Amino acid sequence: MDAVVRFRAAVCLLGRFPALAGVDLDVAAGEIVLLQGPNGAGKTTLLRACAGLVPVVDGEAEVLGVDLLADRRPVRPLVGLLGHSTGLYDDLTVAEHVRFWSRAGR
Repeated sequence: MDAVVRFRAAVCLLGRFPALAGVDLDVAAGEIVLLQGPNGAGKTTLLRACAGLVPVVDGEAEVLGVDLLADRRPVRPLVGLLGHSTGLYDDLTVAEHVRFWSRAGR
């Protein structure tokens, strides 16, 4: 299994607060993963770390071959993340939204 996402004992801090502490995760290409947990469990922080939006400060973290501890910037153009606050339009289909937002980054 070639993992497209690989975290080992990964830690992310929000300020001085450990929003993720010791996360282990492997995701293979084409695999579907459900992140489930209560508010404040770190689900959004994990996704933001995968997209290179928050730093991983300890452990190991790699997404699409990019070492997030060494430099997370190269992963940003490779990963799309649509968070809680969306810019979705009621009159567009899911496919139309994907096309729209993929073009917006160009």
